[in-house]
Amino acid sequence: MRTLLSADQANQTPPDTLGEYTERVLNYNVDARRKQLKRTQKSLMQPMGVTSEGAVSQRLKGITHWSLISAVNVAQSLDTSIEKLLDDSAMKMEIERQAVALRVQLDQINQMTGNKKAAGDTPVASGELLRLGLNQRP
Repeated sequence: MRTLLSADQANQTPPDTLGEYTERVLNYNVDARRKQLKRTQKSLMQPMGVTSEGAVSQRLKGITHWSLISAVNVAQSLDTSIEKLLDDSAMKMEIERQAVALRVQLDQINQMTGNKKAAGDTPVASGELLRLGLNQRP
């Protein structure tokens, strides 16, 4: 199993960024595991120690923060380990899959609209600003 970050990476990452990333990974994996088991957000209320489905939703969206106790309880209720819920490999694969899909969509849009990349010595291609008078059109 892959760990979230190596010791060297963790030491190079500011603590607030590492914490936010870790929570994002936890949110992603809890939601994915919940869906895999075909369970509702309501089923996570008791393990999280909250009294409303809205509180579960807020936690999974990253609006409220996890406590270690609730993370461990949720892992246990989802029949998995906290280590698996902190493994970022599935989230990274999903991000890459979405990036590829977006690139394909962008290519399709460019083909449909006939957009061509600027080339040569045109002002756009060379990074210069196009200078027009008040009555001129590009």
